[in-house]
Amino acid sequence: MNNTIKYTIAIILCLATPLLADAQKTFLEGTIEYTATLQAVSSDGANMGTHSGKYIITIKGKQVKKEFRLDNNFDNTILINGDGNTAYSLKSTQGKKYAIQLDLQELMAHDNAYAGFRIEDAGSSPAIAGLPVQKATVHYNDGSSVPILYTKDWKAEDEHLFEHFPSINGLPLDFTYKTGNGALIHFRAEKVAPGVVENGAFRLPKDYKIISTAEYQELSKK
Repeated sequence: MNNTIKYTIAIILCLATPLLADAQKTFLEGTIEYTATLQAVSSDGANMGTHSGKYIITIKGKQVKKEFRLDNNFDNTILINGDGNTAYSLKSTQGKKYAIQLDLQELMAHDNAYAGFRIEDAGSSPAIAGLPVQKATVHYNDGSSVPILYTKDWKAEDEHLFEHFPSINGLPLDFTYKTGNGALIHFRAEKVAPGVVENGAFRLPKDYKIISTAEYQELSKK
């Protein structure tokens, strides 16, 4: 190999190194933890105060656990197994624990109202959870828009992981969801921790009884 070819290869490798270092990674396994703040409203839209808590997403391939807890005793855990096409919501009522069967396809269909959004980047912002932050605005097809802070270092394998940002090419770090009754929930990442997760984290607890959504709705009326 002559010196000219060696020199050319060296230049190509040097140019490629930053690109490899900056390559986006897919979050396949680990946990993402957010602080959560709920701004509650009454049926007529009046401010009902705030509640704080945690939102923790645990991932292992197509297995996902979402835990959402607030200081007003709200506690909901969703277990999803994409390979087994199953989903459960873990809830307690009247002193009993239930694993409510959910329709996974119906659950994923909730994203449809937000699909096809356009994201408009608007400069950087201070790091969150040790990650570089991109400031942006998400524009939806219905004409509405929301601000978001996200990182381009990571992206989720599951395009449905973030309901309001399906298929986002990045990992949301600071964002707000508006619920059906008008309440606002603000999330801000505390920790993004890729790493090994045991399969047991996604198993249904033995003390939870499996029931259908219709059965749970009947129980809630009592």
